[in-house]
Amino acid sequence: MDTIKKFEDIAATRRPAQGLLRNERGIVLVVTMGMMSLLMVLVSSFTFKALMTLRNVKEAENNIRNRLLDESSQYDIQALIGGEFADINDARNLFPATKPSTQVYGPTFTSSDSPWGGRIYMASGFLDLGISPPTYTTRSPAADQSDTDRVFHVQIASQNYTPESAFSLDASDTLGWVHIYDQSDSYTDNDTPITSRFIYLVIDDSGKVKPEFICSTETAEGSEVRIGRHVSEISLRDIISDSDLATKLQSTSHTGGEMNSNSGWFSYYDIFKTMASNTADFWDTDSRKYEVLDNLFPHSSEVEAWFNGEHDKHRFDIERTSITVPNGWNTLTTDSDILQAAAKYWNQDSYGDDDTDSASSDTNGGIDYFKNGYDSAVAAQATDTQVQIKQVAANLIDFFDDDSDLAASTETVHAATTDWDSSTWSNAGTSYPTYCGNEEVPYINEIRFQVNYELGVATLMGEVELFYMYGDENDNTTGFDKTGLVLDVNCTLEASGVGATLVAISATADDIAPEDFDAVHAASPNGTTSTTILPHSYPTTGMLELTIGGATLGTIDVTASPTNLSSLAITIKHAVLKDSNGNLWDFAFDGVTTSPATTLDGTVAGGGSTSYISIEVNDPRNNQRTSEWTWGAWTDAPNSNGTMGSKNSASVLTHTAGGASQDAETAIEPCDISTAYIANTPAASPWALGAVHRGATWQTLNLSTYDTTVTINSMPSFGFGRYEAGDAHLLNEIKLGVQTKTSGRININTYNENVLTGLLSRVTVGGDYDNPGGGTAITDVGTLVTAIKAANGSAGGVPFRFRGQLASVSAMSAGVAGGGIAQATDAAKEEIICKVVNLTSVRQNYFTVIMTSQVIQDMISDYRGGKRGVFDSGVDQILAEQRVMAVMSRDPITNEIEVVSYEYIE
Repeated sequence: MDTIKKFEDIAATRRPAQGLLRNERGIVLVVTMGMMSLLMVLVSSFTFKALMTLRNVKEAENNIRNRLLDESSQYDIQALIGGEFADINDARNLFPATKPSTQVYGPTFTSSDSPWGGRIYMASGFLDLGISPPTYTTRSPAADQSDTDRVFHVQIASQNYTPESAFSLDASDTLGWVHIYDQSDSYTDNDTPITSRFIYLVIDDSGKVKPEFICSTETAEGSEVRIGRHVSEISLRDIISDSDLATKLQSTSHTGGEMNSNSGWFSYYDIFKTMASNTADFWDTDSRKYEVLDNLFPHSSEVEAWFNGEHDKHRFDIERTSITVPNGWNTLTTDSDILQAAAKYWNQDSYGDDDTDSASSDTNGGIDYFKNGYDSAVAAQATDTQVQIKQVAANLIDFFDDDSDLAASTETVHAATTDWDSSTWSNAGTSYPTYCGNEEVPYINEIRFQVNYELGVATLMGEVELFYMYGDENDNTTGFDKTGLVLDVNCTLEASGVGATLVAISATADDIAPEDFDAVHAASPNGTTSTTILPHSYPTTGMLELTIGGATLGTIDVTASPTNLSSLAITIKHAVLKDSNGNLWDFAFDGVTTSPATTLDGTVAGGGSTSYISIEVNDPRNNQRTSEWTWGAWTDAPNSNGTMGSKNSASVLTHTAGGASQDAETAIEPCDISTAYIANTPAASPWALGAVHRGATWQTLNLSTYDTTVTINSMPSFGFGRYEAGDAHLLNEIKLGVQTKTSGRININTYNENVLTGLLSRVTVGGDYDNPGGGTAITDVGTLVTAIKAANGSAGGVPFRFRGQLASVSAMSAGVAGGGIAQATDAAKEEIICKVVNLTSVRQNYFTVIMTSQVIQDMISDYRGGKRGVFDSGVDQILAEQRVMAVMSRDPITNEIEVVSYEYIE
């Protein structure tokens, strides 16, 4: 009972179960609902994150697809450019600088004060939907032109690079999107959904100038001196009409300049941003912006090579100076240097090999123009054309080396480049040099002989004239000291008497002392006399007594003492002028020459019979060729024979302006010809090359004429030939400086008149080789610009394949450039050509590409009135978009296209 009682007591103390559930039921529900809510939040969060992740993945996928599309679109663009320029039979494809053609879209060239004035472009086409399956074409009326203004509108440093309205008129029938279709399933005709699309604009930026190189840190724009060495000599003031803009584009080292002297104008961004930052509202004048875009381009680079039809070849450096080697010409030789084949530019066996990415060393290699030279037509003046070419090579070396620099007070060596061994000077005159270079020394110009015969005794005397044709004719203070000169004239006197045997007398005159030069005959054309050999003078030796075998030629008994010496003649074997150190100055005659015959009466007691004869050379620079010497007639009057002390009667300057076989000149005296010059210093301008003697009478290198018969396919074997054909091809093969690549040169095939105007402005004519920037500035530049455009393929003619073809534009040398310039002399005819040619190129080909690619959700047909397979604006969705701006460079020789810069744009 007690136990039962305890249980009852315990039960009495507990609450009824039913009451407990009723009171706590809400709490449980709240807790449960809270747990459920938490679970729902967790589930929702997970779902949201999953959906976001899925969306991000999808967006990433679309972006990746877009990037891949972007990359593949580049190949399409390169294919379009490559296809446009693929035909190698079209010269405009090999050497373009903006090529108008049926495949080029854009406005007619207009002034630079309007959008796209003077600029042309190519653009994408579309997929022709009228056939099944859809086929890509770029030349049918565009079906999808939606949003073109926006996708092509680009701003650089907040300035419009492409005006938004630029395409509304020009591209209405040409510009369109390229559609990419779903290839994963089979669809009915014209119902294949679009998966993506791209559109591009290719702006041809060839033929413009690189402002970074035009703007010099040393010279303010507008103050340049044109010598033809570097593009910085071109003034922006002649290209940009806005003088304020031209001033600001120059270096900060000049007043008003904004270009950072340490960096240059590397991009349009630099130009637009710098001007806007430093000058408020500078770009409010749109014409300034258009002038920049139409005429300037921040990219320009090319190899220092010329294409010979098979290979790119290194250009030959005619400057040849460095810090350690002030004049590299001093060590050059004809055979091992000049007459070697030009070095290949690329490390390869033939053009187009795989290893075209590295340039070979430019330390070796000669000049193909001379190496390949041969033309039988030259044989009229050279029995062996190769001899003439070697003479030119020697002249080239002696022209630029400095071993005959009169301005150097310590310089004592005057040595002509020759292949003649000095040990042969003492022989009987049977050995001759193949060539003897033209140094700035006096040349053997005339020899006069006196022969006396009296009562069986013959006496031979000789007089030699040296002609110094260089220097200012008014310069009577400098010249050559005659001390130590050695003159060797090797000759033979031959005669036969009545009933006598033939008598041969060999005579040599040497070791001329200063007093042996006759001051009476040392008269220059202006009448000045001097004891030194002055510029523009005709110093003579006086009547020297010749020697035979070291003994004075005094009385020589003639065999059988005949009354008369009949058939008397003088044979010259050679004449040599050297200094006391054995350096060869000049060598005359490359073979024997014999005078006309005469008869002397020896019966006259106390006087006998005396006769005189003279031999003269036509061009004293070409006196090694015996064929250029002319004998006079025998005379008994000493002053009526020859032209000692004055111009040779044999010097026939028949050259006239435009003459076919000699330099164009107006001179009477040989010393006054425009190319009577030897630099004796490395080249400062290509113009100096025109003064190098050509190894033929009255001919220097003919740089004002271009051989139009030579094609690029014949270049491997083409070389030095006839004067009439011209030597302007040489300008393709030379450079100034050791660089293997260069930037900033102007493509002379450009259509851009402003650029050509800048190239030709400030060129002077009438300077001298020591001061190539002197003379009178041409004024009628427009005439030359028009003439070039009429020849370079942009307005007529065929594009230049070589920069030397500038010489084929007759206006460049015809005296039509204004300023009262006649261009009547050889130097003047070559002056304009040579002062611009090294600033030009024929192979630069640059394009700016603006491209937009999109990934598309092409909705099913009839959704909101749309149609699948056609992009419906406002219906189909753009899932991803990428805009790109790139610069591409094309090598016109290989048609290879390289991406130079690449950037994503907003």
